Amino acid sequence: MKETSGAGAEDVGSSSVSNNCFPQDEGTSSSEMDNTECSETSSELSNSERSRPEGSKKTSSILDKKISIKKKLKLFSRMATLKDDGTVVVDIPTNLEAASLDLPTEDHHSVAFGGELLDSSDLQHGPPMQIAMLIVGTRGDVQPFIAIGKRLQDYGHRVRLATHANFKDFVMTTGLEFYPLGGDPKVLAGYMVKNKGFLPATPSEIPIQRKQIRDIIFSLLPACKDPDIDTGVSFSADAIIANPAAYDWGPKIDVVGFCFLDLASNYEPPEPLLRWLGSGDKPLYIGFGSLPIPEPDKLTKIIVEALEITGQRGIINKGWGGLGNLEESKEFVYVLDNVPHDWLFLQCKAVVHHGGAGTTAAGLKAACPTTIIPFFGDQFFWGSMVHARGLGAPPVPVEQLQLHSLVDAIKFMIDPKVKERAVQLAKAIESEDGVDGAVKSFLKHLPQQRNSETSSTAPPSTFMHPLLLPVKRCFGIAS
Repeated sequence: MKETSGAGAEDVGSSSVSNNCFPQDEGTSSSEMDNTECSETSSELSNSERSRPEGSKKTSSILDKKISIKKKLKLFSRMATLKDDGTVVVDIPTNLEAASLDLPTEDHHSVAFGGELLDSSDLQHGPPMQIAMLIVGTRGDVQPFIAIGKRLQDYGHRVRLATHANFKDFVMTTGLEFYPLGGDPKVLAGYMVKNKGFLPATPSEIPIQRKQIRDIIFSLLPACKDPDIDTGVSFSADAIIANPAAYDWGPKIDVVGFCFLDLASNYEPPEPLLRWLGSGDKPLYIGFGSLPIPEPDKLTKIIVEALEITGQRGIINKGWGGLGNLEESKEFVYVLDNVPHDWLFLQCKAVVHHGGAGTTAAGLKAACPTTIIPFFGDQFFWGSMVHARGLGAPPVPVEQLQLHSLVDAIKFMIDPKVKERAVQLAKAIESEDGVDGAVKSFLKHLPQQRNSETSSTAPPSTFMHPLLLPVKRCFGIAS
């Protein structure tokens, strides 16, 4: 797991760069956008028309601490062009000299209060903080951060986990505070599956996802400073934990292991499930979590036939994809809804799933041979890694999955040698404490001054710091 942390509410500032370039309502068309300030000012200030003194002056104004945040954001919108494909082009004068800008060169975030990871005793004596954790995605994205949040809470910190409203009950039952972020994870997941990433396959997708992104962005800052919506209790984040993409392997990235949330200890399985599990051999688990499935009935038929051919029993997880609608019931098939993986996988001999990082980790921790049917993103990576370790069949993209390939995968996984390798890896995973490592990493990378402070909000002057870093680097200015 890659964990990135930062202190001070300024960490969300980068999310607001392009706010003025989003439409004001769902019905805004691309032609109407041509008349907005975003497109007008961008054309007025293109490289071909902007003089060197004018460009230098405007950029200096953006980086001037005396200028209000509102004015800086307006200046940013005038330097950006929103294209029809949804991308934003920032227009910066190429002839601007770094020497013309009087800026500090120290990056206070690069200073940690210790070169080594802290002992648990050190963590417990740190100053209490109000921490906001901002998570956009499906349940698999949320769950590891709940585990981290609970550990931080054990050390005396106040933790608010901000994510989609769909997960409110899930978060609050663990004892953490909740704040709703914009966006619908079901819509986001469907978009990712359809487009294999963030780039839209068709122009019609652009306004839908533009609204989603706008809703998410506009909910980030309130999640860090607004009172609790239900109780009215005030909140002001001292530190924000996010999970940005890692474009390079820097000194602030620590490999800490998988972060597991213990749900099995409090789970009471239904009697019908227990009776079915006790009526025969251990089953296979087949499910694709929160991801929508293009043809769920067709895939269900393939799964049932593959189980029948191989003589295996199987648990089918409906998930958000509508899997498991059987034409007629089968004794060797059990269809269920949401069940904690850390309990369920221990009852299974092998698992077949989409390859989300959390689901993959849960299966491997339970010593289950694993076959991954990737949909998009890092799922292909996890499928390749699992196969390279000899723990499962080669990954097959969901749109290419056929009966024969699933039959071959099942035969591969039930080989005793594959099970032996899975048991060995499970022992290695058991020796790690990813949650503890993530908390230590977070505290290690706090700014030095945090070590001697009590809980307080970062000064407003630092709000724009992460937002301006890319611009500074464009001008060759040290950050």
